[in-house]
Amino acid sequence: MDSTAPLQLVFDVRTNPGDVYTITVPESIANGTGVYTIGDSDPISASTGIVTSTTDDANHTKTFTYRFDSVASVAVNINFTLHNNYNAQPTPIEGIGTSIKSITWTYAGQQLDPVDFTQVIMPVMNPQAVTRVLPSSSTYKAIYANQDYAYQFSVGETDGIDGSADYATGQVNSAVNYGTTIRVPVPRYFTLDESATAARNGFSDETTITQPGGASSDIVITVPKGSGRQYWQNAEPYYFVGQFKTTPPLAGEKLVANGPAVVTQTIVDPQGQERTLTARAPAWTEYLRSGDGLVPCPSGSSECLVLSINGNNKGEKTANNLLLDPARKVPR
Repeated sequence: MDSTAPLQLVFDVRTNPGDVYTITVPESIANGTGVYTIGDSDPISASTGIVTSTTDDANHTKTFTYRFDSVASVAVNINFTLHNNYNAQPTPIEGIGTSIKSITWTYAGQQLDPVDFTQVIMPVMNPQAVTRVLPSSSTYKAIYANQDYAYQFSVGETDGIDGSADYATGQVNSAVNYGTTIRVPVPRYFTLDESATAARNGFSDETTITQPGGASSDIVITVPKGSGRQYWQNAEPYYFVGQFKTTPPLAGEKLVANGPAVVTQTIVDPQGQERTLTARAPAWTEYLRSGDGLVPCPSGSSECLVLSINGNNKGEKTANNLLLDPARKVPR
């Protein structure tokens, strides 16, 4: 089912007095809105008959009953509200993947041939390489050793409701998460400040970010079932706060992690079977400045002077009080 297109069920029939039809439509998912919500039927005229509807919460269906009192040609629509990746969903959805939905109907109590359609709910992940955000790597090309900096990592995950890449979340999407582990290899020397990282992220669920092996080892993001965020919750990416603990190099040094970040996620399909989704992001790269005492910068370059809006807010450890040491900078 393509949830970007209008969806209507058309009931077109030639009636006789006393005719009774029922049409039973399955809900998209058992525990929430899913791809669509079943709306109402168009009315029929009082002289022709009456239409009523009932919802069966146990079987997750809605049934429309049409009773006719006259000879007539009737064409009515049963209307649906379609959803996209923005809408709130359960945490998590029951039945991710491909499922067959059957619309059943009867005439005079006799079952007629069902009408089937296919529904697909499949999340899309597009994780991005770790980037420095404080100070931004776009204006501050290289950093000093032994000072704290802030980085971000975005998973870029949709809940798969409409099949597009729209409304992807920076964090794991809680609508499809039955348990996710993210391993982020770090460039050599990087040491995560776990308490500052926790404060910077401010998780309200069970997500944790750790570096079990210490300096230079992988960062591990653990996101238990149902944790994460959905797009409507304005989910930011994951943040890392830490520093490269090493003797400053004699010359500038490029540091590259020894592999890509890997996202491994468990989902559960409509048959109740666990499936695994895996996605990768490019390796984390950073540049260390030399420690030779005087480091010239290009004339007029923004690297000669950098302002941190955090001032002396050392408590959160999201930035340094002083990003550059004036005694170590000589403008050309």
